[in-house]
Amino acid sequence: MNKRSIYILSIGTLLLLSACESKERKGASAMLDTASQYYQQEAYEEALQLLDSLNKVYPKEVEAREQALALSREVRLARSRRDSLAIIPRMQALIQYTDSLYREFSLVKAPGMPDENIIRYKGYDPSSANPQDSFLDCYIASDGTLELIAATSGADTQGVTHIQVSESVGNTFVSSDTLAYDGGLNYRFQDLGRHYERLTFTGEKAIKVASFITNAPERATIKITFGRENGKKGRVFNLDKRAKEAITKSYLYAQGLLDIAELQRGIDTHNRRLLLETERRTKEAISKK
Repeated sequence: MNKRSIYILSIGTLLLLSACESKERKGASAMLDTASQYYQQEAYEEALQLLDSLNKVYPKEVEAREQALALSREVRLARSRRDSLAIIPRMQALIQYTDSLYREFSLVKAPGMPDENIIRYKGYDPSSANPQDSFLDCYIASDGTLELIAATSGADTQGVTHIQVSESVGNTFVSSDTLAYDGGLNYRFQDLGRHYERLTFTGEKAIKVASFITNAPERATIKITFGRENGKKGRVFNLDKRAKEAITKSYLYAQGLLDIAELQRGIDTHNRRLLLETERRTKEAISKK
């Protein structure tokens, strides 16, 4: 191959590379334009998906990728602002709802120990009626956590570790978490020759059981079956109307507080993002001076 042929081949290669680069640049630019249009239309998810794809499809287009990163920040901030504005009325409605529920509860104070204060639905306290009966107690702790206490008693120790809650209409059930005997929250004691056992479900463990009871058909009979550590079934009793009402209202109140906390986290996330973006722009402006 002579020098003239090599020269012509080199020119051809350069032209081909230039054409490829131009094609890549145009493709990246088109994706940026489309993402920008999505942004203007407030189609934030679509815009972000396209901007993320640009980095993968055109990894060598540095300038376009930098523009995509800047636009992504703008889109995420706008989406966060939109979401936080939508949160506020939802939070206000939830606060009003939980406030209305709170009127149906009574505060039970623990003298000298405010952290031990609890609220009960209209004074519901099954243990004070007949502590020998099997029952499912419920209340809201001082931190807003739902607590359920499954209690049973008998002539002998049963060794209960969990409960199964079933409803008669759909013939469905839910099993609680297994709680090991710890002598604290889950305890056993003996009084006048009778053995008493208590299981205390808190937080998500209580929510799981209470949610099932709350959403059971109104006409359903709700049966509580105690499960023993040896795998056998223990005592069985039916939840009465008063107990279902108390557990339902307590669940709704506790879940309302959880939902409010979740919405607040959404607002806090937006505020942090806004603060970080403000700090970034401030530093960028200072560096350009």
